[in-house]
Amino acid sequence: MDPFTEGLGIDVGWALLVAVDRKNIGIEGRGIIDGQGSALKAVHILKDTRPEGQRWGRRPFLLRVVRCDNVIVKDISLNYAGAWTSHYFQSRNIEIENVKIRSTGVAHNDGIGIDGCQDVNISNCDVVSGDDALVFKTTSSKMACKNITVRKMRLKSSQAGIKIGTESMAGFEDIDIRDCYIYETRNGGIKLLSVDGAPIKNITIADVKMNDVRTPILLRLGSRLNVFRKGQDQQQTTGYFENVILKI
Repeated sequence: MDPFTEGLGIDVGWALLVAVDRKNIGIEGRGIIDGQGSALKAVHILKDTRPEGQRWGRRPFLLRVVRCDNVIVKDISLNYAGAWTSHYFQSRNIEIENVKIRSTGVAHNDGIGIDGCQDVNISNCDVVSGDDALVFKTTSSKMACKNITVRKMRLKSSQAGIKIGTESMAGFEDIDIRDCYIYETRNGGIKLLSVDGAPIKNITIADVKMNDVRTPILLRLGSRLNVFRKGQDQQQTTGYFENVILKI
């Protein structure tokens, strides 16, 4: 659903659970949604012998929310996706609360991915992920990540704990992240990267504790200038950083 090309050049869009163009939806409760990613990969590689970097895109994300309004995801566990664990794209009025994620064992197991969404509250989540734990993206130039608050997160990752980018066509604006704990994370505690044209502005990240984290902070402004939805979007000009506050 809603296919696109992600930052490493792989075509993606498959998912186990998908909502597209819906209002007033949610997943709530104490249950577990288990994507069985490692078992799926084991079967997949018997049929597709290309290198891992070329074949993983057919594996499904666990949860995708596309162009939806008024979304609640609360009190559930999301486990072992075939690729990204949860991906919210161009949606508004999102509440993600008390979600537990255990998603490792397969490449590209991002935890919570917010992609061009606005008016988002994320709180009290516990994420252990094989890729970025909490990541903000803009794979389209048409809608910024804006008006987002994050509170009381516990994050462990084989890549980054909190990340903006790398997919970064539209802006990241008015994002406030506080009171988070990042631990045992291999490739960046806090990473802010604009490489596809995005302004990163009015960002506050405060009261973050880190333990056993390689590269606690990384900021990057570059000009890769990728386009992820070919035929639907156009290349942007180089972005910038403005009013970014880190108080950890």
